[in-house]
Amino acid sequence: MGTQRKGVDVGLRDRKLGAEPNSQANPEFLRRLFSNPLIVCGLIVIGGILFAVPAVNGNLRDDIRHLCAGGTLGLFVGILCALEMKMPRRPGAKAIIGSAAGLLLGAAFAILLKQGVLGIAGSALVGVGLGATGKWWAVHVNLP
Repeated sequence: MGTQRKGVDVGLRDRKLGAEPNSQANPEFLRRLFSNPLIVCGLIVIGGILFAVPAVNGNLRDDIRHLCAGGTLGLFVGILCALEMKMPRRPGAKAIIGSAAGLLLGAAFAILLKQGVLGIAGSALVGVGLGATGKWWAVHVNLP
């Protein structure tokens, strides 16, 4: 703590009222937590699943399919955010990895939603486009 002077702790003078003593460690904890790309991907997958919850209609098979489709979209965005975090100066590698992830996860998304061959191909093509251009739009995903 601080030094005692006339019964007043001088170290508490600059602290906010009601602040916990360990409150300075919380921003550091969050910074470390969100610097791990696996945790970021996992949290964005959970967000994708929660985003798909309104599509739940009571049929168990369809519900699982919709939740997995939301998780697939979350995984795609999470991969692109992780690429931005860990490979900031390798645009060629990010474009290739993002395009491959977009191809696979776009096709998986269409398969989960029971689309035909044309829907799978279109979704994979859109995924490739989004993966290749991820360096421009993935930085706008807000993380705490």
